[in-house]
Amino acid sequence: GWPADKIAVAHNDKIQPSTDICKKYFYLGTKEFQWAFPFSIASKFGLREKLENSAREAKGVAARGGSSEILKKIVRLIMPLFQRFFHNEIPTRVRISRELEKFINDFKPEVIYTILGSLPYIRLVRKVAEKYNLPVVIHMMDDWPAVRYHGELKELKMLIKNAAACLGICDSMCEAYEKRYGRKFLAFANALDRENWLKKARKNWRRVSPFKMLYAGALMPDSQLGSLIDVCDAVSELNKNGLDVEMEIYAPWFSAKHYRGELERAGCVRVFDAPPKMDSEELFAKADLLILPVNFDR
Repeated sequence: GWPADKIAVAHNDKIQPSTDICKKYFYLGTKEFQWAFPFSIASKFGLREKLENSAREAKGVAARGGSSEILKKIVRLIMPLFQRFFHNEIPTRVRISRELEKFINDFKPEVIYTILGSLPYIRLVRKVAEKYNLPVVIHMMDDWPAVRYHGELKELKMLIKNAAACLGICDSMCEAYEKRYGRKFLAFANALDRENWLKKARKNWRRVSPFKMLYAGALMPDSQLGSLIDVCDAVSELNKNGLDVEMEIYAPWFSAKHYRGELERAGCVRVFDAPPKMDSEELFAKADLLILPVNFDR
């Protein structure tokens, strides 16, 4: 219900953003995040996207399109050096471009709300906050600093120390972050509009064939992919043993394209591109069983 013209978003998502809640978007690209020398040479020869894709694929993360096997092998060889000397990512110079400056000046923000997610983002948030004298609210959605980086991130610690407020998604997460960063975190999770869900909620629980299972969400190797492959195998086995069971998976198009071959099972498991405006309530209500796959292995 917040006025759409009072929210602006700076992002670098590959998916076209929805405009039902916010209409002002700025895409952060190479003008804001510039690779440092000698990596900048790759950008000049149009190799940046190929190298980024190869790095993701070498780490087992979905990338749009495929990279050559030779490039992936080279990236795998130099990855340990990256992890040791460059915090697991290519050294990047961060700047407020003229285009971003105009976007900020036109909008005149009063607060920065950020989920961060990488060292370049931390640096960009700090630069914008300092230049425009803006309070910062940080919302931690998971423990990406521990997963993505080795050792303590001093710049993140400084940003947290000076933030106007810090949010987590549950009490236990907030307690853990308070111990780590030495300041109070408040628990805040996105709420559901019960009326929207209850209007479309399932009322008839009579068993019919086929029995339909559903997963809708991200497909990431370090979060749920391995577990979801196990579920797909189980559905296939049940199907072969005579149970009329089917499973549908809805994921962002780039993940769906990348992992369709690993997840689909003939006649019983299908992977779909999640549409930009998906009616989650109706989709979930049509399923007999909702799957929430979570990886607990290393």
